[in-house]
Amino acid sequence: MKSILSIQIILLLVFSLLVPDLEAKSFLWEVEVKGEKSYILGSIHMLKKSSFPLKKELETGFDNCNFLVVEADISTENMGEILRVTMEKSGYKDGTKLKDHISPETFNLAKKRMDELNMSIDYFKNFKPWFLSMSITSMELMKLGFDPNIGVDKYFLNKAEGKKILELEGIPFQIGIFDNFSDKENDMFLLSSLKEADSLGENVDAMVTAWQSGDIKALSKMVTENRSDEAELEDIFAILIDKRNLSMSVKMEKWLNEGGRYFFVVGAAHLVGEKGIINLLREKGFKLNQK
Repeated sequence: MKSILSIQIILLLVFSLLVPDLEAKSFLWEVEVKGEKSYILGSIHMLKKSSFPLKKELETGFDNCNFLVVEADISTENMGEILRVTMEKSGYKDGTKLKDHISPETFNLAKKRMDELNMSIDYFKNFKPWFLSMSITSMELMKLGFDPNIGVDKYFLNKAEGKKILELEGIPFQIGIFDNFSDKENDMFLLSSLKEADSLGENVDAMVTAWQSGDIKALSKMVTENRSDEAELEDIFAILIDKRNLSMSVKMEKWLNEGGRYFFVVGAAHLVGEKGIINLLREKGFKLNQK
């Protein structure tokens, strides 16, 4: 795992699940505030059909909560607006093209990868590098059997009837993060993911093992090693991980202290490490127990 691609997978797409280990823990934490129990679940945004059913403790925690809190509400009824915002922000409107904003090396690698996917790079000629990067990663994952329509977020959103849905960020905010990338950051983001595309399956398998067994040390180590291997991408890691961890933890702290039973679904990479949400909340005095 030597590129931002692996973190991108955790944040935006991710995992299949292996056969459950009934003795293992889950990527689920329980926190009790004012006598009411809430839960924080590490999110897997793309799953294989074989991933279900989910572990019982996840379902039980969800059933006992009256709020579902997600990074962004990607319910089916919101997809039209999500598509509109994405298309508005992902393309160039100043007459420039994709190849005007990335190096020849990156463009040639992107063209080669698109050819291997039986698609023309010309389809993306008016789009920004971050959008091409995510599109390629998504296509590669779907080739491996992952389905964006049955991820953890979608699964619980589909079951949320009668629960109030809250957003930690929202799609416009998330897209805005990428829209603010400089040309240099865009080039690095795309190039890094292209170089690691061939090892995508292997990287996902390693993360799956850690996620399914609730092995926070293993996943934290993957994230840490990933960052040290790609020091030139540190600013991007800080934008995609650290800054968002801090802002999301502040919102979670506020809601928990207001009362209620919350079921938080947050990208798994956001929970681990010294700067992860779990540690940030513990530093605020919350007692979180992994289930």
